[in-house]
Amino acid sequence: MPSNLRLLLADGDRSSLTIMQEITAQWGHQVLACRSVAEAVSAMDAHKVDVVVTDLVLPDGSGLDLVRHAHEIDVPVASIVISAHGTIAGAVDAVRLGAYDFLTRPVDLAKLKVIIPAAFDKERLRFENRQLRSKISEETRPEGLVGQSLAIRQVVEKIRMAANARATVLITGESGTGKEVIATAIHKLSPRSAEPLVKVATGALAPQLLESELFGHERGAFTGAVAQRRGRFELAHTGTLFLDEIDGLEIGLQGKLLRVLQERQFERVGGEQTITVDVRLIAATNANLEKMVEQGLFRKDLYYRLNVVRIEAPALRDRREDIPLLAYHFVALYAQENGKTIRGIDPAAMALLQSYEWQGNVRELENAIESAVVMCPGDWITADLLPQNVRSGPPEEMQFRVGMTLEEMERRAIEATLRATRGNKTAAAKMLGIGVRTIHDKIKKLRPAGASEPTE
Repeated sequence: MPSNLRLLLADGDRSSLTIMQEITAQWGHQVLACRSVAEAVSAMDAHKVDVVVTDLVLPDGSGLDLVRHAHEIDVPVASIVISAHGTIAGAVDAVRLGAYDFLTRPVDLAKLKVIIPAAFDKERLRFENRQLRSKISEETRPEGLVGQSLAIRQVVEKIRMAANARATVLITGESGTGKEVIATAIHKLSPRSAEPLVKVATGALAPQLLESELFGHERGAFTGAVAQRRGRFELAHTGTLFLDEIDGLEIGLQGKLLRVLQERQFERVGGEQTITVDVRLIAATNANLEKMVEQGLFRKDLYYRLNVVRIEAPALRDRREDIPLLAYHFVALYAQENGKTIRGIDPAAMALLQSYEWQGNVRELENAIESAVVMCPGDWITADLLPQNVRSGPPEEMQFRVGMTLEEMERRAIEATLRATRGNKTAAAKMLGIGVRTIHDKIKKLRPAGASEPTE
């Protein structure tokens, strides 16, 4: 704790003021001595003051006026109130206005010596948190993206340029980086903002279901098709269709999607009528589509159609300066959602948040903050409320050796990721960049014969 603070002492009694000035100076502090509210206010306005120690009753007013003034200054100034006649009402008023403590005479000097630096530390932390919350409101743009880093500013600029165009947009980036947030921002800023935004997670559906989901089907087109159903392209007519995990499309469906992009026409599954739509397409992937094209897994012509405007969602580790803003954004969001009052994040917890690698990116940070808010017993997020993996340092590293089979490498990667997500296959799939259906299939393939699949 700091021991060389600038104190402002306010007391109408000259002898008491002189004695307190001498004692606090011996503790290593610089001291300004004032005998009235007016004199103290002038001193605060003219000099940098860290802590105000004031008597409750002053010749020209109340010490509470100084507490109030201290909180109106745009620097951290802590305050401590002293009274010869301590009352519960007086203490409540002082603390409500922002005083760190309310002491009664005769003053316990040992206690005062300790609480002066403690008061400043607490006020400085509260001030920094207040500044961060203010920055959040400044840096939370209409697009819903939080941050002030160069990386996020570049993304915002691309969003604004892409929004007014009709061209297809391809959003790339690791899982959890906010690709859906970017897609939503583009739609909301576009001339189509009043029209539907329809979202499809293509990797979560089996190929036979995905075709019907996208293009709809006629009654009797397949077993269970008891009525005609419009697909997502029809539902998104005049609006925007967002296809997440576009790399999960099988080759056959890629061809049908290409036709829609070229001709804006398609037929429902089992149907003959050609349907024309006006849809702006935004696609997203965490895969390397260029490599998939080389491997014959993704159509080159479709790739070129998708990759007209490209936006890369930056990994959280590449925009670490945004972590405090994001953390406070999520604290405010989940505190309101859970009916809690959270004043801030303490320095130890924030240091852990800023040093962690965040392989799951913003989504992992959001989950960590939501959990901390839900489990918080007080009004500060402390380090013990953060997930164990955040508190314990870098994530588990996997060891591979020359000659290890690809199947063994895959098994180790899946097992390590499942440990990191505590068995949550949906979260593990997102971290590995594969679909939920894919990870279920791989777990079945890799587990010993006769073993049961672990539950979520």
